[in-house]
Amino acid sequence: MTRRSGHAFRSSAGSPNCCSLWDVFASASDISISARFSHAADDIAALKVLNLTEVLPYTISHDLSRQEDTKTSVGQAVTIFGFPGELARAHEHSNAGRRGLAAYSHVTIQTVNDLNSAPEKMKPGIDLITDFDYPDDQCDPRGMSGCGAWSIPGATKTELWSAGKTQLLGILIGHYRKVKLLRFVSMDRLAHLLETGN
Repeated sequence: MTRRSGHAFRSSAGSPNCCSLWDVFASASDISISARFSHAADDIAALKVLNLTEVLPYTISHDLSRQEDTKTSVGQAVTIFGFPGELARAHEHSNAGRRGLAAYSHVTIQTVNDLNSAPEKMKPGIDLITDFDYPDDQCDPRGMSGCGAWSIPGATKTELWSAGKTQLLGILIGHYRKVKLLRFVSMDRLAHLLETGN
């Protein structure tokens, strides 16, 4: 995503993970950015946008006001949903003749690991580590940076399960290929960034 004249533009060309299946042939979208929050040392950033639903009416945002307990424990299963670059495919629109890239999703259930299993020092309350137990030739997570790790609580017998009950646990920022681990920034750290701007 690049920024021009105070607006963010999303292009269908370039990075294979810049577009979803639904906006493959869109050339750009004007989204007004009113604030940017970031913390370089923790490798996180967030943009506050004003007109997302008006410009992109089919974009669904996760409502963080429904977040409950985002604490994780070693051995806990988490669902990871992202768009690996290796699944991106070039397409041409049959009617318009325009070309673009479609980014297809990959969903996997992995397990939370102890922070000490990472090859470098991790910070409790900031980092979250999961396994990524795939052979190298079957799935490369490159391009999944920024995807979420989610807990998906099951419905009780008396209530209907809803996607709104999912809890965002962290955002992917790295892959330790040799030890088959993924590194996330925890939801607690993200919440602090959104509340304080730092």
